[in-house]
Amino acid sequence: MITANPRRFDFHTQHPRRGTNSIKWDLVPEGRLPLWIADMDFAPPQAIAEAIRERLSHPILGYSLVSESFYEALDAFQREQHLRGMPQEEVSVVSAVMPGVKAAIECFTEPGDGVVVQAPVYTPFFQSVRDKNRRVVLNHLREQDGYYRFDLDELDAVIDERTRMLLLCSPHNPVGRIWTRAELEAVADLAVRRDLIVISDEIHADLRLDPYKFLGIAGLGPEIASRTVTLVSPSKTFNIPGCAVAAAAISDPELRKRYRKALKATGTDHVTTPAVIATEAAYRHGTPWLDALRGYLAETVQQVRAVFAERLPQVGAAPVEASFVMWLDFRRLQRERGLDDEQLQRVLREQAQVELSHGPVFGPGGEGFQRLNIATPRTLLREALDRIVRVLG
Repeated sequence: MITANPRRFDFHTQHPRRGTNSIKWDLVPEGRLPLWIADMDFAPPQAIAEAIRERLSHPILGYSLVSESFYEALDAFQREQHLRGMPQEEVSVVSAVMPGVKAAIECFTEPGDGVVVQAPVYTPFFQSVRDKNRRVVLNHLREQDGYYRFDLDELDAVIDERTRMLLLCSPHNPVGRIWTRAELEAVADLAVRRDLIVISDEIHADLRLDPYKFLGIAGLGPEIASRTVTLVSPSKTFNIPGCAVAAAAISDPELRKRYRKALKATGTDHVTTPAVIATEAAYRHGTPWLDALRGYLAETVQQVRAVFAERLPQVGAAPVEASFVMWLDFRRLQRERGLDDEQLQRVLREQAQVELSHGPVFGPGGEGFQRLNIATPRTLLREALDRIVRVLG
């Protein structure tokens, strides 16, 4: 069973969120435990709230610049966490990661062009391509015993003369992989050879769990960096998605110039004053909290796996290399109970009263899976798992 694990930082208090216009909580019926959308039920580092309060002591919130100290904090944090820099001249501030992805699609492709999406993957990847009247070029990840790899042969085969871009989810949501250097090198070689622009969504990179290390694809060298847009954000890392902000790093000057023009054209080149303040405070002062969070999440992953292994072994729970979501494999249980995906979802929602992210929405390969958000106090998570076991055990 999951038990509390006292730490210097408080990941145990249940902060009531219903009635706060929370997407996670207020879109789910009363009584159902929401463990779906990827935001955490943990209070962010105290330094963030303190910095925002200090700024709000001034009565005017006028149009604001993004300060040099913001860029300095971002660069220092990236060097500390990932041994790579994001110098100010290479960075464009954008309203959030997905608007940054959409701007890149608009900028570097034309209507009818192909954009590679590696499924199962974060649902908005598909919609972002379709919203821009581009073609989704599917590259299926290969899964064996809960572990996912790139299918490079298929990737090479599906690229045609009008495929212009690869959307890379790194670390991957929902399957929890941190791609290895060798895996990234293989993708980079193919991108160079087939002349693809790479959009690397690295929003979960800071949430790597020990002993895993993260490497961004642009860090492999100048050849792949020159055709890569790297998108990062503090929103998942420090649980501030309501402070919508992201940074897009591009080393190639011409690519960067075109991208900044696209941001301006789409109106996504501005962020709010509180977002800038929160980001700088998080990057400057949030590392001790982040270290504690990663330890807490790593232990929670192991405990969730133990619950399923001991009490509901028909459900597989793969190891997690990064982030706070677990990709649960219900395929064996569904076969044994004669449940299709929609029936399973109804059982979880209506009988277990638990809201998970439905696997099929992540595209081909999501059938038979559910995504579980574990970033919640363990008392609540334990109750959710108990409900699932009681209904399906």
